[in-house]
Amino acid sequence: MDVAWGPVSIRRLPIPIGADRHFVFDNAGTSDGKYLIGISQPNAFPNTQDPSYAVLYDVANGALQQMAELVSPKSQILWAGADDRWVVWSEAPDQPYFYDWRLRSFDRRTGRVREIARATVAGGRPVQGPYPEPFVSHGILVWGQAVGDGLGPGRMRNAVVREVDLSTDVATTVATSAGAPVISGPWVAWEVATGSLAGYVQLSNRETTQTIRIDQAPPTFVLDRSSAAFNDPEALSISLIDDITSSVAPRVIARGDDVADHLEWVTLNARVVAWAQSNATRVYDRAEKRLVALPLVQGRSGVTICGPLIVWEEIALGTSPYRGWSDSILIVDSSTLPVRP
Repeated sequence: MDVAWGPVSIRRLPIPIGADRHFVFDNAGTSDGKYLIGISQPNAFPNTQDPSYAVLYDVANGALQQMAELVSPKSQILWAGADDRWVVWSEAPDQPYFYDWRLRSFDRRTGRVREIARATVAGGRPVQGPYPEPFVSHGILVWGQAVGDGLGPGRMRNAVVREVDLSTDVATTVATSAGAPVISGPWVAWEVATGSLAGYVQLSNRETTQTIRIDQAPPTFVLDRSSAAFNDPEALSISLIDDITSSVAPRVIARGDDVADHLEWVTLNARVVAWAQSNATRVYDRAEKRLVALPLVQGRSGVTICGPLIVWEEIALGTSPYRGWSDSILIVDSSTLPVRP
């Protein structure tokens, strides 16, 4: 990092909350970079009836803002997304599959919390299917879920992509036999299933109705306006498309050291592409066109882009890595980074 960017201001936020709680970072933040999204969770979780709370962690002053108590003491936030007004998360209590999920939203302007959707129930039980990964942009929320009698062999039609205008609560089904939607600006994308392990990514411009097809079915596909990044099906490399409307082919920007070094959970903004990697803690600088190793005192950490922020976690020297949570959250504002040769 010193070579790539020179002296960089790193903001540190503590993960422990008092003596008996800690902050669980849910790999998301508001698009303006003001808040990280996560949980205030008891240290004794899940062996306690004390509640957990969905919270916003103020990057500037370290204050925690409570959004809502999670529905059950066993509940966890599975995935979260936000723009500069709306925060949305999926939560569920039923480890390890989390079929019994709820999708809830928080309006930063009014403080209102409401339930957007919940798992389809058949035969008195939530149906089998992946829990939602909500993405929010300009007040539009997208997520994927299972309907009918759930997903399974020959039932891919039950995988649907849903969309809600959070200001009006108008909901629509965008696609069927599809899932893993993402949205950024006018572009929305989702994966279309053509078989149990096959498919492609469909992109649609909500303003112009232009459509684009990318003939890959990556584990993670993300957008930042007209840029896209994704990993390959084996999660051994990451590719970047600077402009999805151009005819330029995707370029590989990072590879694992070997077949056991997986690159997962890709995120990006205009300056940086980030991910979680088995063997390293690093990002790709789009302006300088090089990999940048981030500092850690020990171990490794996945990296997440939250609006303009680059976010990763650190375990202090002397702390057991098996405790279950880290000691600090490290934050760099990518909008302040220089461009060096």
